Amino acid sequence: MRCISSTLYRCALREKGVLIFGSGNVVHNLARIDWRMSGGFSWAVDFDSYIKGKITSRQYQDVINYQLAGQSAQLAFYTPERFYPLLYVLGAARRDDRLIVFNDSCMLGSISMTCYLFE
Repeated sequence: MRCISSTLYRCALREKGVLIFGSGNVVHNLARIDWRMSGGFSWAVDFDSYIKGKITSRQYQDVINYQLAGQSAQLAFYTPERFYPLLYVLGAARRDDRLIVFNDSCMLGSISMTCYLFE
């Protein structure tokens, strides 16, 4: 059982049954929050959809290179510290994991609440 990110690296913690949990937001541009908005701006929805599509198709390299999403990537966040936990989770994912996407939504214009469970 190897991690997706490398054929040489083994996910020692996962193999021991340790839960690997990443907390953050794919889209988290706090400067652009609109408190009156229930959904997301088009660029926020576009970036969240881009990431979701890459994760569901197991194209993790494109998630790492999120800038490929274009203009929506530039607006998604100013600094990526809330995005990086997703990369750790993807690094521990296995090709045969069942993927569940839940809480699939954007809110306040510039925050996504989409969650991913690999089991």
